[in-house]
Amino acid sequence: MKMYEKEVDMYPDIIDSISKKLSFLGYKYKVFKTWQSFDPELKAMYPQVCAILNKDVLPDITVVYENENGERKCLIIEVKKKDLTIKDIGQAKIYTDIFNADSVLLVSLVKIRKSFVEFSKYNDIFLKCANGAQLYTCVLENEHLQLQSCYPSDGGIFK
Repeated sequence: MKMYEKEVDMYPDIIDSISKKLSFLGYKYKVFKTWQSFDPELKAMYPQVCAILNKDVLPDITVVYENENGERKCLIIEVKKKDLTIKDIGQAKIYTDIFNADSVLLVSLVKIRKSFVEFSKYNDIFLKCANGAQLYTCVLENEHLQLQSCYPSDGGIFK
C-alpha cells in the first residue's frame, strides 16, 4: 500500500483516476491543478471568481468537462489525508458554492465516518451544497479512487 506524506502527494493518483473515468465515459475534460494558482483557461471560464478571490480560495483540483449532452460541468475535488471532519465538509461545500460547481468530491484515505452517514440520512442537506450540488465522499486506496463505493452511491458524480 502506497504511503502519502502530504495531501499534495495524493493528487497525481486522484488526477489519474478521474482522467481514466472521464475518458471511459467519453467526456471531453480538462483537469486544473488549482491548489497553487488559477490556470489562465480556468480564469477565462470563471473570471469573476478568479479575479475577486484570486489566491484566497484555491480548491485542490478543479475538473471541467462536457457530459453526454454537451453541457459544461464543473467538479471540485478537495483532498484530505486524514479522517474527514465537519470542517472538511464545510470547506468543500463552500468551494462548490463559490464556483457554482455541479458536484464536489471529498477524497480521503479513510472511509466516511458512520456517524456522518447516519446524520446525512437524518438531515438530507448535510451533504448538499447551497446551489443544490451533491457532495460525495470517496476513498483513495491502492493508488486508485474507489469511485464505485462513493457515498452517497447514487452514481451522480458525472451527470
